[in-house]
Amino acid sequence: MFLGNLTEKEKAAFFCLAGNIIKTDGVSSKSEVIILNNIVQELHIKGEKSNLSIEESCDTFAGSDEFTRRGIYIELLSLAMADNTYDSTEKDFLKTVSLRLNLPADFISKAEKWLLEYLNILQKGIALALNIAE
Repeated sequence: MFLGNLTEKEKAAFFCLAGNIIKTDGVSSKSEVIILNNIVQELHIKGEKSNLSIEESCDTFAGSDEFTRRGIYIELLSLAMADNTYDSTEKDFLKTVSLRLNLPADFISKAEKWLLEYLNILQKGIALALNIAE
């Protein structure tokens, strides 16, 4: 959703962060792997392992506009929540990212709230399509 205008350098940095968020909790769920593969297709990259560190990846976005920095955070947050868990290791990883991207705390809490609401509405849509009573 927010990755369409990334530069090649930003794409590589984002892919590095995305791969790391999946690994943080020690479990690569099927939904996370599917989303990561979709990211590879959306970014038109090969999906090869990056040599960038987390810090270098975050620093790549230092000169990016606020929309880009916030957008990649939201994308990483959705990847962290893709397996319906959001544990302390993922929260710690995203806290590190948010600090390096200089994102305000109120944005972080609003992004988490928005994503939880979105996922809830998505589940209701799936239930509706499957004709499952709530």
